[in-house]
Amino acid sequence: MIAGGLSINGVIAAFNLWLVEENGLAGAIPALFLLLAQLSIATWSLSFASSCAFSIIQDTGAGLDKVEGWPEGGVREWMADFMAVVYVFFASGLVCYLIAFLLLPLTGMVGLPVVIIHAFLFPPVLLAALDADSIFFPYSEMTLRSFKRIPLKWMQMSVLIVGVWLAVAGALTPILVYSPMIAGAASGPLVAAGIFISARLIGRQAWLIGEDASREAEVDDD
Repeated sequence: MIAGGLSINGVIAAFNLWLVEENGLAGAIPALFLLLAQLSIATWSLSFASSCAFSIIQDTGAGLDKVEGWPEGGVREWMADFMAVVYVFFASGLVCYLIAFLLLPLTGMVGLPVVIIHAFLFPPVLLAALDADSIFFPYSEMTLRSFKRIPLKWMQMSVLIVGVWLAVAGALTPILVYSPMIAGAASGPLVAAGIFISARLIGRQAWLIGEDASREAEVDDD
């Protein structure tokens, strides 16, 4: 369902681009109406994807090999999960921008450092937000402590997630050069797979954090 929705969204986006390029202002008018449909489909697809990703993270973090608690709610529940992801995305993005701005004298640019820093910062912030009392204040002492106790596991997760999305981009780029329409259709299953694999990796990290915290508690009890 997610792949289908994202594929339709990608095809509409490619068709809108063609309308504007080929017809100029005359093509922009129908493209505007199609843009509304595109946004609706994208919102629905990404909302359901967010709920599925949360289910994957929670069940994997609980130690389950097979995800069992798939979302059963309606669009409103999915939208709430999507808005939570959007909030965490932009909140962590703001922090990344501030870091990149401070590094400006060394890097000479802001855009690329923001993207690189955000690629590594967003997953732990999202995990901390899920563990925190409120999604609006993504602070988790257990998550922060794990950076000191299992830093290599964090690096492993980050590298794997970045690798997944580089693979998605690498697969779509040559298709996009050949045909934007085909690339739009192919983006659906590729992006959906990227979301699910990333959620599985974040859930695995949550499980590792829990296991490490359990061992630490046993040592404290002794």
